[in-house]
Amino acid sequence: MIFLLRNMRNHYLMVRHNRKCFLLCTCLLTIVFLYIIISLWNSSLSGTCHQLLPRNYLTEKVIPHNKKNGNLFLNSASTLPFLIDELMRINHSVHDELIDLHQRRKELVDANSILQNQVERLRSILVEHSRQIMRLRATLDSYKQAISENTASSTVFYSKWPIVQLKPNNQNMNFPTVIASSNKLCTIESCINWNRCRCTRFMKFCTDLSDSNSVTSFEELLQSSPHFTVSCNIDNCACLRLTFGIRGAEKCMQESTLTSINSPTCVVLFSNSLELDQIYQRYNYSANQFNFLLVANSFPENTFRNEFDFLLPINYDILCMYSKKACSNSSPLRLLPGRRSLLLSFKVGILSKNHVGKNYSSLTNFTIQHLKQMDTDSHEMNKSTSFISISIYESTDELENCWSDKYKEYLLQNFLSDSDWFPCEDTSSLRMSTFGLIMTDAKSSHMSFGLRIQLINCLANGAIPVFIGNGGIYTDEAIDSELLSKVIIRVPRPRVEELPVILQSLSEAHIVEIRRQGQILFKRLLKHKSSQLTTLLLAVSRRLGFPQPPAPQWVSLPAYGEFQPPKQYPIHKENNLQVDLDDFLGPIGPQQSSISYQSNYTGLGGSARLAIVSVHSDSNMANPFWLFPSTPWEPSLPSDAPFVPYGSTKHGLRPINHSINLAGYEFNMNLGGMYPYEQFTIVVLTYDRFNLLCQTLESFLNLPYLHSILVIWNNPVPPNPNLSWPQLHVPIKVILSQNNSLNNRFLPYDLIETDAVLSVDDDIQLRHDEIIFGFR
Repeated sequence: MIFLLRNMRNHYLMVRHNRKCFLLCTCLLTIVFLYIIISLWNSSLSGTCHQLLPRNYLTEKVIPHNKKNGNLFLNSASTLPFLIDELMRINHSVHDELIDLHQRRKELVDANSILQNQVERLRSILVEHSRQIMRLRATLDSYKQAISENTASSTVFYSKWPIVQLKPNNQNMNFPTVIASSNKLCTIESCINWNRCRCTRFMKFCTDLSDSNSVTSFEELLQSSPHFTVSCNIDNCACLRLTFGIRGAEKCMQESTLTSINSPTCVVLFSNSLELDQIYQRYNYSANQFNFLLVANSFPENTFRNEFDFLLPINYDILCMYSKKACSNSSPLRLLPGRRSLLLSFKVGILSKNHVGKNYSSLTNFTIQHLKQMDTDSHEMNKSTSFISISIYESTDELENCWSDKYKEYLLQNFLSDSDWFPCEDTSSLRMSTFGLIMTDAKSSHMSFGLRIQLINCLANGAIPVFIGNGGIYTDEAIDSELLSKVIIRVPRPRVEELPVILQSLSEAHIVEIRRQGQILFKRLLKHKSSQLTTLLLAVSRRLGFPQPPAPQWVSLPAYGEFQPPKQYPIHKENNLQVDLDDFLGPIGPQQSSISYQSNYTGLGGSARLAIVSVHSDSNMANPFWLFPSTPWEPSLPSDAPFVPYGSTKHGLRPINHSINLAGYEFNMNLGGMYPYEQFTIVVLTYDRFNLLCQTLESFLNLPYLHSILVIWNNPVPPNPNLSWPQLHVPIKVILSQNNSLNNRFLPYDLIETDAVLSVDDDIQLRHDEIIFGFR
């Protein structure tokens, strides 16, 4: 039937295009046909011997013989109009049939088109439903895995810092303490009142600001410290009590005889080391009488208790208070160029209780002689890159040019050893030197007050410290040996002859990197006045095993009475077709925050440093004074961890497996990797472009791995409460900013609960596959 319709269609089209030709041919054929009939008729009359009965084909009647005497030509001519009319009727009949067939064909074509559209629509509905089924299946599996992990994670404990507060099971159990008359030196375990330190999440201290006049300069710093608590009552859980000077030490001595478990352990800070020397004189320089922590710039000989007492960190701002000349050059330091006009400089004065000290060891004399010889030889070579400037002042006249009276008075107040080497006030040579020499002839080089001032002067002027000697430099839990090894070059004294060759062989890149590490150490721990106290508290906290306080977060202000908008409207799927073009990209939900504060005791930054675990060796990346929820340098588990039968090992891991013939379903369903399942937060910055903002928010509908959306309303005027916001599968939280600034998007808002953050403007629309590609 279809074939016949197709042929009729072809004939009809041919007739339609050649209608005039067809009519002309019909007329010609009719005339030819009539001519043939007449010719045959005449021939039959003349030559045939048969009797034929004529017939009228129009009337279907036979003409009798009695009527054949008439004119046959006239009879045939009279029937011609009838024949023409008959042919025309046939023509019209065929034409009408063709029109009817064309109409029927058109109806069939329209019906076929409608059916094809219905098939395509059903096919698209099938694809959409298949995608929804896959999405729902993945979401359901994700919920099942989350429930399974939460159910099976009873053995996995994460301290939700700083919410969880650990308390002992037996409140009557007290740790033993020592008495003041103990014959043994104090240790952290024996002389610290741990009964006051158990109830704190991080170390807290209290102080009596009326104890001493020395507290005036520390009052503002103490009150601004996150470790500070206003009262020493047991309710405030103060682990330590900070006191100052002789009066503070006497008060702590009186309280230590009571051996009360309710009193926090004292920490006595001496800004003037001569006061500490006076305290020790009363007890014949016996350190057994003090069961509290002592902090000073220097200690009398053989009185410093290792792993218990602390040397007060030297502060550069305090040095500048006593010596304006040392800090006269206030221009900012530059890392480049790496090599300066001087190779090495050393300008010190030797201070002793007898004002002059020349009784050096043989190795020290050997070192000094070679240093002076190198200074002479370098000037004779007349090479700017190899110049070495060595100046060691010993006589009284030379020392008067080295220090001013005010600066010398400060040195004498904190100088308790027999002899020490202190840098001169003039630090202009260090500003021009690539390296700065630091050394001392003190008996205990690691306790040398002068050596630490030499170090801070080198760091302040950008000269890389070169330590000559086999002794050490004082280190504690804040500035440890690993940190110092990144900023100091150590050379044994017998190799002093090779010093120029060693220093000149260092590459430019290494010089710049060592200088950069030194600048980080100097600016963070030694430069400002507040760093003296914060560095001390950092060292004490780590020695006691406490992490630092949690890093401050930006308190979010709700744009409405609450963060979520009061009015919302559903989103039509058609509005999201241009951004959700791809197939299944991942599960939608459940909402899961990133695991935080996993490295409270063994990570970088402000952890307790019970151990250092990190894939990155550069601990300077994270600020040590704060404990962060997470860092980018957390180590990962081995690749076979997700497949072991231990629940605590594979907790939170969702590997990509069994992906054969699944068209990437398993790949899209799980993030894979050796890190737990996580999501991301979108931060949108907007300012009075609500319609455009709504279009951007609508594009995030059904976006996989999305945790929440934070809208930063950058206009100080709150949004209209009658505004209707789009309703998504995740919560939208509107935050009111205090000022109009593009930097508001980078603030650490307390509503951000994920490690990954996508920051966009209100006029940026990204496809879902682009966002997921960036997240993966």
